Parts: sequence; structure tokens; C-alpha cells
Amino acid sequence: MTKENQNSGLHSLKAGGPCTLPGKTRSKKNALAHGISAKQLLLNDESQEDFTLLCRELQEILGAVGALENELILQLAMLLWRGRRLLKAETAEIRGSVEFLGLDRHREQEARAFSCINDLLAQHTNPVAVEQAIELLGELRNHFEHIGFDLENDVAILRKIYGLNILEQEFPFRYIALNDPNQDSDTRKEMLRTYGDIKKKTIELIDEELARIGNLNNEIQENDCSRRGYAELVSLVPRQEILDRLLRYESHLSREIDRVLNRLDRCKRLRLGMASPPSITLTRA
Repeated sequence: MTKENQNSGLHSLKAGGPCTLPGKTRSKKNALAHGISAKQLLLNDESQEDFTLLCRELQEILGAVGALENELILQLAMLLWRGRRLLKAETAEIRGSVEFLGLDRHREQEARAFSCINDLLAQHTNPVAVEQAIELLGELRNHFEHIGFDLENDVAILRKIYGLNILEQEFPFRYIALNDPNQDSDTRKEMLRTYGDIKKKTIELIDEELARIGNLNNEIQENDCSRRGYAELVSLVPRQEILDRLLRYESHLSREIDRVLNRLDRCKRLRLGMASPPSITLTRA
């Protein structure tokens, strides 16, 4: 055996493909051009096995032969794969809108309630604001029961719940008229004669108001639940800007799929010696 043949045999034994990272990267790109091993086209959570199966099924169904037709099969498979991604994207958009709708709505209600300086009950469709009003009224009851009437503290709480003009609303008016000695009016005198035990009557008055607002809160919770249900149904359709983007991408994929199928058909006709259909060119008048 000559030295040249020995070197050739030794080289063939050592040749096992690229070993370095750059070499493997180049080899992967070659695979994209000559076969259906397309790992570089897939995302990390996508199955190479499923993509390869799709390519092989398309190859069998469309009867692709040769490098050019197999390249078109690869392009077609990638377009169909992107169509699957499009469906996932639409599903993710809808799921995100529906699943986070309740949380976003609650945060918005909280922001409105916490930014309110006076008149929480004016937000009559906001359950968070009404719950805060109930909590404040409970604090008023506890303070009155253990400490007694405190004009400055109690008026601040009542204004937070009912607004600045508290004497124009029934409960705040009766509460202050019963307990403020400066309210030396005929109404207070009549109340004193009627109820006798002012502290007991005031606590009963607060409890009645708590029950009234509690019933109001139950109605608001039911209505809010219904509104959230309707909003969830509306969220099943993506927002307009997202929907436009999805539809544009879907139209693009549809056009590209038609284009690749037409090219594949022409290649097959050329290979089989069949006449290709004439090209159609559209021009604007």
C-alpha cells in the first residue's frame, strides 16, 4: 500500500463529521437545505419529532422527489407549523384576557375606592368601596360603644362614607341629632323624649344602617358577578388590534401556502414532462 493510500484510509477512519461548535452549526444549516431535520426552525418547547412527522406525511401525500421538491415540502411544513403557532397565540390571548379579567377589574375597583376622599357610597357599583364603607361604619360603632360620641372623629368617618353634606342624609343626620349637644333643636328634644336611652338607640341605629348597606353590598356583588360574566364572554374575541394582527398573519400564511403549493405542482409537472398551466398576471385597469 502506498503512502498516499495509507493517508487516504487513515483520513476516512477519522472523518466522523464536525466536532467543533461552529462546525456543528454549519452542519445543522446544511441539514435544513438538504433534508427535513429542522431543529433550528423550532422553538424550545416545540417537538422535533412532530415536525419531522409532518414533513414526512406531506412528502408522502404530495409525492415529492428530489432536493428542490423536498425543499418546498420543508417550506410548506414550516408554514403549516406557523399556522399552529397562530392558533396557540389566539388561544393564549383569549385565555389571558379571561383569566386576568377578574383580577384587573378588582384592582381597578380598589384604585377607585382608595383614591376616594369622601362619599364612598357614591360608587354604588363598586363592591370594594361599599365594603370599605361597611368597615368604617363598624369602626364608628365600636368607637361609639366603648368611648362614646366624638364629634370630630365621627363626622370625619361619616363624610368618608356619605360625603360632605352628611346632614342631608338620613342616617348621619339622625346619628348627630341624637348625640351632639349643640344640636339643640326640636328634633333632638323629640328624640330624647322618644328614645330615652340614647346610647342604646344609637347602636341600634348603626346596626340598622349596617344591615342596609350589607344588603346593598350583596346586590352589588351579584350585579358585579353578572357584569364580569358578560365581560368574559366579550373577551372570547381578541381585542381589535390583536385580532387585526392575527388576521393579517393568517392571510399572509394562506398566500404563502398557495404559492408554495403552486411551485411544488410546477416542479412535479416539469419532472413528469407535463405541461405547466399558464401563469396568470393581474393588472389594474
